[in-house]
Amino acid sequence: QVLPLVPTGDASLLVVTSRHDLAALLVHHEVRLVDVDLLTGVEAAALLERVVGVDRVRSERSAAAEVVELCGRLPLALRLAAAKLAGRPRRPIAELVTELTGQDRLAALSVEGDARGLRAVFASGYGALSPPAARLFRLLGLHPGLSFTASLAGSLAGTPDAALHELARAHLVEDLGSARYRFHDLIRLYAAERASAEEPEPERAAAVARILDWSVAVAAAGNRILDPGRDRVTAVRTLPELPFESTPAAALAFLDGEHVNLLATVEYAAGRGHETAAWQLCYLLAGYFESRGHWGDRVAMYRFGLAAARRLEEPAITGLMLSGLGVACIAARRHAEALDHLRPALELMRVSGDRRGEGHVHNNIAAALGELHRYDEAILSCEQALEVHTRNGHRLGMRLALNNLGCAHARVGDVERGVEYLERGLRLARDDGDRRLEAGILQSLGETHRARGGHRDALEALGQALRLRRGQGERRYEVETLTEIGRAQLDAGDPVSARDNALRAHRLSVEVGDQHLEATAAALLGRAQLAAGDLADAQGWLRAAGELRRRIPDRPEEAGIRAGLAELAARLTPSR
Repeated sequence: QVLPLVPTGDASLLVVTSRHDLAALLVHHEVRLVDVDLLTGVEAAALLERVVGVDRVRSERSAAAEVVELCGRLPLALRLAAAKLAGRPRRPIAELVTELTGQDRLAALSVEGDARGLRAVFASGYGALSPPAARLFRLLGLHPGLSFTASLAGSLAGTPDAALHELARAHLVEDLGSARYRFHDLIRLYAAERASAEEPEPERAAAVARILDWSVAVAAAGNRILDPGRDRVTAVRTLPELPFESTPAAALAFLDGEHVNLLATVEYAAGRGHETAAWQLCYLLAGYFESRGHWGDRVAMYRFGLAAARRLEEPAITGLMLSGLGVACIAARRHAEALDHLRPALELMRVSGDRRGEGHVHNNIAAALGELHRYDEAILSCEQALEVHTRNGHRLGMRLALNNLGCAHARVGDVERGVEYLERGLRLARDDGDRRLEAGILQSLGETHRARGGHRDALEALGQALRLRRGQGERRYEVETLTEIGRAQLDAGDPVSARDNALRAHRLSVEVGDQHLEATAAALLGRAQLAAGDLADAQGWLRAAGELRRRIPDRPEEAGIRAGLAELAARLTPSR
């Protein structure tokens, strides 16, 4: 259609717009392809101001910003919304927000007398699709996540990649690279609408089941690589080909792109009668969250899993979800709340006869008590965990209990006994090839050696732990180990090396979004710079750490920051 219209000379410039890919023109002419993206927030606000009026938009900034987001910064949607407002000059913008958040946003984004409403525009693109691509489009509209992979698309519709590529060429999905795609929010609404209108209910139900089966299968595959000791769930189906290589780094990278989708899938499953998929996803993703953090998401996910488990009325599963929620709260530094979940979890494990689960809950209670500095109670819980796991022959539980016992004894001053427990746990971890826990116990040994002044032994153990952490791709734990190495170096009188490792820890803590670890690294940086004599930099880091600690309290850390600021003030005060 276009080729016959291209001017033969070079004195003209031809602009062609299309929702479809025009790469074929490159074969015949010198063409510059321009992919037009969504408007930025500033551009979208400017469009509203031009059509609706500057004063009106700026008098309702918050509502105008909501309109921009509800339109997904899509130019046509914004133009339609602006036209609706311009046609009724006295209508509050907030009233349009209410209309757009109602049952039918696509219908709300149309103007009477204009045949080019949003639904009509989407329909023209959809109507041009081949039958396989059109069916894939509809079924993908049932996916609760924000993005999806080619692997999921193949499992969902059984279509070749050509159908997915057709959707991308028609700009009905966006190609994000690495075999990952996403819908624009409004196009996703249209896809779901087409599924409801054209797919019989049994077909929709079967498609949702395939989405959930795929989600559980990829979570199970990632769990086998990241946390093989977590073996209480087996996926109903396995995928013919995994969308990632069988290495920790590849599994973590894939789940980095998928974890928000999986959280949405857990919420969706828990609320629509797929309780088993909901709680199984929670269980299988715990190892990922241990490595990557995302504490708020982890707590939210387990709340959905717990609600699903309670509807199943199976005490062992409810106990498992309560225990998982308790661990998520410990990671989010909500230790008292963690105990509120863990204690009823312990009772449910006992009622259901789940001795393995009982031992794990004892361990988790010990971890929460330790963080609350209730060490005598923590030691008792650790001993109960070790007794239960030893009687059951559950070696992973024994390793965890020995690690926790060693840490707890070291914290109450019984360092020799602490080291004895830790070395027993380390031998078990190495015998069983548990690299993750081997690294954890090595870190605990390093902390214990540092506490008794054995800097060389501490740095040796911590160096081994760091190598294992990096080999597993565990960035959050890497932050903890780098920080502990920095502390040992500072204690040994090497503030420069301590500063360098604290800087690495701080950068990584920002990347993983863990403000507790960020505050800890900032405080160490302040102390290292204080020891190195860079008082101005020390002041900046200590104040930054103090500001973070106001949001994430930690009494020992706060005491260390206050001591550093007091020393700084003394050194800045001229002597008389």
